[in-house]
Amino acid sequence: MVKREIGGFIGSAAAIVVAFLLPLTFPRLSGWPLWGAWIVCAAALVVGGWLFFHKPKEASPPAARTWKNVREFFETDFSTTLKVSSTFECGPPEEIIAVEIECHRDFETQVDFLSIYVPPTPITVGVITVFARHARRLYRELVRDVGVVTIGPGDVRSSTSSAQAFPGRVFVYHDTHLEPREAANIVEAFEAEGLNVQLRGLAYAAAANARGTDIINPRASLAQ
Repeated sequence: MVKREIGGFIGSAAAIVVAFLLPLTFPRLSGWPLWGAWIVCAAALVVGGWLFFHKPKEASPPAARTWKNVREFFETDFSTTLKVSSTFECGPPEEIIAVEIECHRDFETQVDFLSIYVPPTPITVGVITVFARHARRLYRELVRDVGVVTIGPGDVRSSTSSAQAFPGRVFVYHDTHLEPREAANIVEAFEAEGLNVQLRGLAYAAAANARGTDIINPRASLAQ
């Protein structure tokens, strides 16, 4: 920008000097040649002034990316599914943990699956393993009275809990760092109940934020 302003200033100054000195340097110059020279000087003055005074618009800085935490991913992942929500409380009397549960009904794949959010707590592993033992019962309670009628062009059908499949897929969102052995214990607890668990913690949130997406391969996750 500085070079632009300096060039405009020099051009304007040169045009003024030339226009002033032209009659003195060439006293016999008159008529159209003189007027033509002055017109050229005037044009140079206008261009130089525009370069000097015109301030080009600066490009707006890119909008800051919104970074989401694990809880926000729990709330926004699988946004195209029908959700039925509930809570499950567990833990010792002095520290009752309220686990948020969502049953997702995906009509495209014709499957139901669960996702839960466990708030930060020192007993994260214990809370998740207790949930594993009650997951199927909680699923049945969530979908007991759920029925949806889908109407489309030439397509009228009803979809109830009995028409859906629950293959045992569970997504566990948690805000606590888990050691590899702890994660393995959680997986074993779910497998013992015939369930397939996917843990989504701080590393998942960091990877999803880095990719700028709400969920990493949602269909691939359901198909696993």
